[in-house]
Amino acid sequence: IRGVFGAAERVAPRLTGHSAELDAVLAQMRAQHFEHETRVIALIKALDAVIKKANATTRRQLALVAATLETDFEAHLRLEELQILPLFPKLLKPSAQAEIIKELRARRMP
Repeated sequence: IRGVFGAAERVAPRLTGHSAELDAVLAQMRAQHFEHETRVIALIKALDAVIKKANATTRRQLALVAATLETDFEAHLRLEELQILPLFPKLLKPSAQAEIIKELRARRMP
């Protein structure tokens, strides 16, 4: 599960120390990664419960966990898009930006 957030964890050190505000956003994002990890584990458990015994209760729990994770991911991605990504051209050399893009693309599912 930690591998899901690996690219972001490699990007954060390149941005840390540029401003207190940015450092606070990066800390918030790291905390969200921990919350996401917990929720992904809950999602796996809910899926397992449906596989073992599909009924209204297990399906409802799966739907609840999935909806919560979706909401969390959307908020997290919005934070990245609005507060982190716009800073790349200002704070990172083109070579560092290219390296980050390469890392992100390498993590995509085929």
